[in-house]
Amino acid sequence: MAGQFGEKIKAPPFKAEGMRMKKNKNVQDKFNQLRRQAEELIRGKAFASPMVAEDPIKLIHELQTYQIELELQNEELKRSQQDLMESQVKYTRLYDFSPVGYLSLSLKGVVLNANLTVADMLSTQRSLLLGKPLSAYIFFEDQDIFYRHLNELSASQKRRLCELHMKNPEGGIFDVQLESTVVRDEAKGSIQIRTVVTDICERRQAEEKLQQFKNIVYSSFDLLALIDTQFRYLAVNETYLNFHDKTRDEVIGHLKSEVFNEAFFVKTIKPNAEKCMNGYNVRYSEWFEFPTMGRRYLDIEYSPYRGNDKKIKGFVVNARDSTDLKQGRILLEKNKLQLETVLNNIELSIYITDIDSNEILFMNKHLKQHYQKDLTGEICWKSFHENQDRPCDYCKKEKLTDSDGKPVTPCISEVYNKEQNTWQEKSDSAIPWINGTLVHLGIVTDITERKRFEEKQKRIKKILEKKVKVRTAELEDMNAALKVLLQKRQDDKEEMENKIFANHKLLISPLLDNLKKNLLREHEREMIDILESELKNLISPFSKKMSDRMINLTPTEIHVASLIKAGKTNKEIASLLNSSVHTIARHRENIRKKTGLKNKKTNLRTFLLTME
Repeated sequence: MAGQFGEKIKAPPFKAEGMRMKKNKNVQDKFNQLRRQAEELIRGKAFASPMVAEDPIKLIHELQTYQIELELQNEELKRSQQDLMESQVKYTRLYDFSPVGYLSLSLKGVVLNANLTVADMLSTQRSLLLGKPLSAYIFFEDQDIFYRHLNELSASQKRRLCELHMKNPEGGIFDVQLESTVVRDEAKGSIQIRTVVTDICERRQAEEKLQQFKNIVYSSFDLLALIDTQFRYLAVNETYLNFHDKTRDEVIGHLKSEVFNEAFFVKTIKPNAEKCMNGYNVRYSEWFEFPTMGRRYLDIEYSPYRGNDKKIKGFVVNARDSTDLKQGRILLEKNKLQLETVLNNIELSIYITDIDSNEILFMNKHLKQHYQKDLTGEICWKSFHENQDRPCDYCKKEKLTDSDGKPVTPCISEVYNKEQNTWQEKSDSAIPWINGTLVHLGIVTDITERKRFEEKQKRIKKILEKKVKVRTAELEDMNAALKVLLQKRQDDKEEMENKIFANHKLLISPLLDNLKKNLLREHEREMIDILESELKNLISPFSKKMSDRMINLTPTEIHVASLIKAGKTNKEIASLLNSSVHTIARHRENIRKKTGLKNKKTNLRTFLLTME
């Protein structure tokens, strides 16, 4: 700026920092005054009298002062503009890049303004949101929630919260929380709704996981509890309450020593809990007395509970009821002791080995006495046998189990010891062991005496067999002779019977028939009938041995049949019986008919010979 005398006016050499500290009101007043004076100078009204009346040096000084004040005002305006721009940038950053979404809505839910976070949530551009109802981005089933939210805002004019599902144009659905307030714009005279949109998907997932955790904890069959460093209960599950027969209010906030017996707490619980709060996981098992459950055996684990500062705030109790398992173990130990007592009193060598490693797991007293030491823990084939470099074939796993690993029928074998001249019978099988795995059971029986007895029996058997063979040959010879004699006797007997039967038929029976015909007296005929009946009874055993078909023949037919059997022709028979050939032929036909040979090609003489 040039002065009135043409020289450049320089700013005074004092600092402007003190001037900057003036209040804005004083600066504004001074600015207004300088402006009025400047206007007067421009119009030339102020130069006539001041220049004449006042000292020029003073006037120059005053103008320089005005110049400085204008420069200061200009700097102040620049700073205000810079601050305003910085504030606007900060506001823009705070508004647009906030981790939560901001919306300005009309009372009907139309989007008036939105930050970039909301646009990112909805996967769209901010310009496309403006002027549209927010309900277009709300899941259909949750739109009623949004409308109730707007109605409650309009009615109460107070802050309201709601949770619902929003959707983006790509079909993605996410959970949000809307926190809204009603504000009044005095300049525009309108009412708007300012809404904060928060994505709560992670919170929902965390809540669901927490709820799942709670469900697992509260439904667990284990006793779970959270205890602070003062041994005060902070949380327990239902199982814990059921065991103690208490309500949650009777446990939460109370000391552990109040729930348990004081002496038991001091002796058992407290030492383990203090060790846990020193940073160790503590496990122990103990019998407990419960009001409703009675005496139970629990496996207990104490784990340190730490806060965000990594300091121990207490400990977590996880107790599992293993009473049945404990009682089963006690019973198993008792049974094991009983079994060992039985096995140790059996005069057999019994041992058990690992089916894979062949390590001896058990050997009874009898076997220990045989080896004069306990070989438990050693390898069986190295300890039981000398100069052996591999397991025995009869106790290998593949011999004792099938393809599915299940036990098969015991393998029985006999072993001969040449050096000691002894015999042993081995029974090898796979059985379940106390830990549930399969083991090899070996039972060794000394069968030397039995073998010697069997050898003796074999020698005796051979001698007896030789004697029996000789005696059998002798008996067979005697039997053959007896058979010949018996057959001769049988033949003689049959011949005699046939003769008796034939004589009865040929001689006695015809004579009786003639006698009955010639007798005139009735009682004499009756006597003959009685005689005939008795004779039939006498010869009935003989007649039964003959064919039924021969019994029906007449005496003459029987006589003819005997001559046919003797090889006589019809002509020869007719001459012997003083009869015609024709009559003999008729007798022959009757015999064939009565013996069932009619219309058959069988020779009558051959048939009659078979009847002997």
